[in-house]
Amino acid sequence: MSGFFNLNVSSPTVSYFRAQLERIGPTWYLSPWWRIDSTTAKQNSLFQLLSIAHTERLDHVSLIDSFAKEHRGWYRRRLMQLAKRLRTGCPVIVAIEQTPDVLSDDQVLALRFASQSGSLSQTFHQLVRTEDSQEEETKAAWQSLFVYWGVTLLVLVSITLLMMIRIAPTHSQIMKEFRMQQQPFFFLKSSFDLLCDNIPVALAVAFVIAFLFFSSTSRRFFRRVVAPHLTIAPNTSRSSFMLRLLSISTNAGRPLSGTLSTLAKYHYDKKVRQRLLVARNEMEQGVNDWQSLSDAELITTAEAKALAASPDNQSRAWLLERLALAKTDRACRSSSTMRAFAHPVAILIFGCFVLFIFIAFFGMNLELIYSLG
Repeated sequence: MSGFFNLNVSSPTVSYFRAQLERIGPTWYLSPWWRIDSTTAKQNSLFQLLSIAHTERLDHVSLIDSFAKEHRGWYRRRLMQLAKRLRTGCPVIVAIEQTPDVLSDDQVLALRFASQSGSLSQTFHQLVRTEDSQEEETKAAWQSLFVYWGVTLLVLVSITLLMMIRIAPTHSQIMKEFRMQQQPFFFLKSSFDLLCDNIPVALAVAFVIAFLFFSSTSRRFFRRVVAPHLTIAPNTSRSSFMLRLLSISTNAGRPLSGTLSTLAKYHYDKKVRQRLLVARNEMEQGVNDWQSLSDAELITTAEAKALAASPDNQSRAWLLERLALAKTDRACRSSSTMRAFAHPVAILIFGCFVLFIFIAFFGMNLELIYSLG
């Protein structure tokens, strides 16, 4: 078995965690090659592992190093980098921040917020306890959809190139002999000839597109900057997670202005940071705490009134948690609606491409048959 099962640690939590892993059976890896877990699932597993290490006072390096051996690919390399930074004495939160995508943006923010506010135990307990698989399923559905689109596009491009290389020259010769001018085929042949004449440029463009698609830096830029302008789901999801952090802070009895200052300093979204600073400044000027959040468009007016009317911090924390769950459900439903719209559109685009290829090749054959007849 792999290194994770060789830990000489006697703890009820770790024993239970080991028992759950052993249910998978006698396999060297927890993630076999035929099952590709989503990045969100891997990040949630690491977050739970960090929670166990903090609760049981275990060695982070040994756990993460053993956990890395259970994975493959880029995530394994990220985990090994994280373990290497921890061996040098780097604090856990700093090492995680220096290892991009080993945890999600929200999880990194939560750990930084917890370490600054001294609520690490409460944060681990709350976020692991309220871990919502709905977001994970939504992201996995998008990932499956992108894989489907990519494979479909690859098959269409491969078949088209094969037809242009093996069949198109014969069709072009026939057109010259019979003096035919079939516009769809002529346009397709001209486009293919232009592509062949500029192969270095085409390869450079393809390399740039592949780099942007697979680069973690470009994906983070798209996730943080571009995606919020395309749909409301990312903004709603970020608002939901921020409310969860406010719930943890409120339940611990910490002042809201200090919580907003910490979030404004470390939040990964520039727009959210600005709104948090606006709300914090209004609080310092004597405006009601929840009204300040409403003025900064972090919560709605109705939510601010409900929070202000709550009798104590426990009630406000519970209400903030309920509001966060409602926003999470709204974000998932918005993402599902967008996915239900995008998939037929993509299929329609692929169908139009296939129809054009049909008209270009088989349309010319039909025209030739009618001409000879």
